[in-house]
Amino acid sequence: MSDAMEGAVVDTAAPTAVKDMDEALYNTLHNMLNSGDQENYIIAENILFTITDPTSKESIYWTWLLMRKHIYKLNRRRKAVREYISKVHGFSHRSDYSFGEYLLGKEKMTPFIWEKLKPEITRIQEYKCKNVFFDVELKQKKLW
Repeated sequence: MSDAMEGAVVDTAAPTAVKDMDEALYNTLHNMLNSGDQENYIIAENILFTITDPTSKESIYWTWLLMRKHIYKLNRRRKAVREYISKVHGFSHRSDYSFGEYLLGKEKMTPFIWEKLKPEITRIQEYKCKNVFFDVELKQKKLW
């Protein structure tokens, strides 16, 4: 063994699987992908691969938000990146409204996600309903 290798610690442990993405993990990954540092990109990608179900009710909002902002930064040459993107491709590019429709169709809308999406969806729908001849009032449908 060379002198340079002596005493060096090499981490060969497999990454720990993470079942769901939560707000704390989202913030960590967002900051890493926002850093502009290539090492942070690679580490963030490796963390993404450990999320076992990015489309679960608990993960899907944070996954969508992260991919919406950073999907273009991921290295698509890596097989694991392509596999991850294929899992989230159905919703990662969607607007708030379209994502909300997607979630309702897949029965994954939750009160938490609705509260996050509601302000932007409401703003857009109010703009669409402006009318010089009629007063239009939006009334939320029962979602649950």
